[in-house]
Amino acid sequence: MRFSTFSVSVLPDIETARHNHNLDGLSDKDVGNVLFHQRKQRTGDSEVLPWHQLRIAAITCIDYNQGEVSLTTQSLETSNEKALLEILHQRLNLDTHLMNWGADSFTWPMITYRAMKLGLVWPDAFDLTPEDLQLSYAMTGDTDQSLDDLARQFLLPGLRGQTRDSLWNAFMKNHWADIARFSIDHAVNSYLLALRLHHFNGTLNTDEKHSAVRSLADHIDEVTLHSLFRAFGMKD
Repeated sequence: MRFSTFSVSVLPDIETARHNHNLDGLSDKDVGNVLFHQRKQRTGDSEVLPWHQLRIAAITCIDYNQGEVSLTTQSLETSNEKALLEILHQRLNLDTHLMNWGADSFTWPMITYRAMKLGLVWPDAFDLTPEDLQLSYAMTGDTDQSLDDLARQFLLPGLRGQTRDSLWNAFMKNHWADIARFSIDHAVNSYLLALRLHHFNGTLNTDEKHSAVRSLADHIDEVTLHSLFRAFGMKD
């Protein structure tokens, strides 16, 4: 049994916006504010940017392989966007079940777009679309439920107040640890929901599920770990 979950932190694509709107004299903050203002004018209330106006700022992958769990995370603080995308591309070349929250409507269109924009060669990108956990949990076809809401319904930690707005604020303060933390928390909650799906479908037994939860011990704080034990009906 092998599967991988992944999540990304995103920021406005400042470089492209600066070029397309002739904003060479403006700071990153001012260019971002132009994008947010234009978006609000179009929608009437929302400043949430569409995926084609975003870039990847951090990526986290959690790999489960026959009981062994590993977590990989990188951000633009120490790497570049091509390298972040290659972390994911490596999973496409493995015999693994790739899963992501929002893959169909957001994550995968953005990732393939960014890969094309940056000149990467991914001949298998359209053949290996990840399973969208949001759709898998949409029992009635309703996809409005957020990852944070669903995770907390299962007594998981959720995103603990982190939003896409908080990513922009962290970027403005040069707080790259917070940007990476968003992708880590997003990936951890996705991984835990994936475990529940695999257990429900019979591809993981209860002992394997509990072992897969315990394997997160090296990647999350002790308080969160013990809360997960309770959520999964495990003994500390």
